[in-house]
Amino acid sequence: MIHSCLSSFPREKGTMMNTTTQVTFWQALEVGRVFLSHPRVSGVSVVGSVARDKRGNDLDMVVVTTGICYASFVCEMSAWTQWETGETDYYGHFKQARRSAALNALQFDAGFCGWLDLATRGFLLDVHLMPSGWKEHVNEVQRHLPHLDPNFVGNIARDAVELVAGRYADGSTLREVSWP
Repeated sequence: MIHSCLSSFPREKGTMMNTTTQVTFWQALEVGRVFLSHPRVSGVSVVGSVARDKRGNDLDMVVVTTGICYASFVCEMSAWTQWETGETDYYGHFKQARRSAALNALQFDAGFCGWLDLATRGFLLDVHLMPSGWKEHVNEVQRHLPHLDPNFVGNIARDAVELVAGRYADGSTLREVSWP
């Protein structure tokens, strides 16, 4: 059985743990390293406020994976959104479910879950699995996700800052990057 990392999940709005800590890009880099070390992960991008402002109240990440893992994630999220409320608000109410579905689809074992739990201590991690080439197929990926915002995938594609094993996708290190 796959360990689902549920023991340390922060619940929505910080009810399980204090999530008042600001997340920095350095912390995002550490979380990215956890994902990038997994064999089913081919890329990681930071999105949201941490990508735009170098810090935020939570950490939003896109994890690029195989088509099979992505399909498993989409199926589990579709089931969650329909089962819980009958609505299809993929983003608003299902952060914990998304994290669980992503880790299940990637088949994270107890070791990876423990490493991820340590890397995300003190803040909320929101994970979105995407297939390889997702930025070139924004409209198709958007149709897969049970999301009310028709521009969701395009918006995160616009904000995405790719990480590659401790470096940006263009090869520069964190110190070499100048923020817009």
